Amino acid sequence: MKIKLILITLLFASCYSCKKDIATSATVSSSTIDEANILKGGLVIFTADYDSKTVVHAVDAITGASKWIRELYDENLTLGGPCVANGMVFVVSTNPSPHVYALDAKKGVQIWKINLNENIYSASCPFYKDGYLYVASQRAIYKIDANTGAKIWYLRDPITSDNGTFNSPVVINETVYCNNNKKLYAVDINTGITKWADSSEYYYATSPCYINGNLYFAPKDNGLKCIDTLNHFRWTYPFSSTADGSSAPTFANNLIYTHTNYQNGDIPMCDVYAVNAKTGVQVWKYTLNKPPYYARNKNEFTNGKLVFVTAPDSLIALEAKTGIEAWSFKTPSSFYTLLSSPTSLGNAVYVSAANRIFAINTSTGAFLWEAGFGDTSGLENVSAPVILTSTGIAVHPAESGMTQ
Repeated sequence: MKIKLILITLLFASCYSCKKDIATSATVSSSTIDEANILKGGLVIFTADYDSKTVVHAVDAITGASKWIRELYDENLTLGGPCVANGMVFVVSTNPSPHVYALDAKKGVQIWKINLNENIYSASCPFYKDGYLYVASQRAIYKIDANTGAKIWYLRDPITSDNGTFNSPVVINETVYCNNNKKLYAVDINTGITKWADSSEYYYATSPCYINGNLYFAPKDNGLKCIDTLNHFRWTYPFSSTADGSSAPTFANNLIYTHTNYQNGDIPMCDVYAVNAKTGVQVWKYTLNKPPYYARNKNEFTNGKLVFVTAPDSLIALEAKTGIEAWSFKTPSSFYTLLSSPTSLGNAVYVSAANRIFAINTSTGAFLWEAGFGDTSGLENVSAPVILTSTGIAVHPAESGMTQ
């Protein structure tokens, strides 16, 4: 009987000094990485922020060897990482110069760049569909021509200063769903006109997860919430402890997965939940005493096989149906704090650390390779990786709406 598992990363950040020039070196183990032959010729693409510049970096999916690097000076890219589609890599910068970039996915060459003239939430990810890019800034939702960078329309929230900044948009059929801290918008993708907006008592602190006609949220202190795409209430699931923060939910095996941060006295804790997507009934809960730093980020990712819980220096695999630990991988040094959601394809799961990318065997937890950034002082953040196959298929981390 096949055991189906999902991937969950719970982040715990640290900051330490590295050196400046970027040069990737890879160490490769003898463990099998590509049994299904789907990673050959593929790339792992991620972004890294420094104190004086930002880079978009592509490494070989099998060996970790550097393929291309694109430096963007005086920019801070969003922690949500890149969106990869139609042969292009789309990245969004925050302060001090909010821009949207389109790069060639094979070579890293810039195709276009536009200025949004306003701030973008640091964890927001763009969404690509049918030749258009949907981007959420601090105050508005944009539709952009993905080939030219031309702005098609934008919708501005008139009271965003009270509602907080927009999270990552999700496009389903003819509607883009996007929320800030207090309001959820459903917007027509053709006209930019609001279909409906919900400003209920629920605190929309996370981006939505869509599956089978329903939208799932994990408000900060109200548990999981499920509504349909017309904003009809389905169910809620209360968390067992008052949450200081919760991650956006993800879906696999008819279950919704999320995690919450909370305090048990003076001890920071984290609970990982698996809840039936149809009924809202809890299936299992896993408790970790090292909670994620970015509690609002969508840290769960599913490939249908493994659940990864990331402590500061460990990646733990849980059985998706039971939450029982299957294996764990410990980084070679406590300096290599795991910072991102994992992304998985074939026999490999990739996760970003404070100054490198790790590739780990999904079946056994065996080390495959690590790619370092060389002399990188001033390195501040590394995004979750995106996998791009040689046939053009992109696999995004769960914190990106592109997993919908």
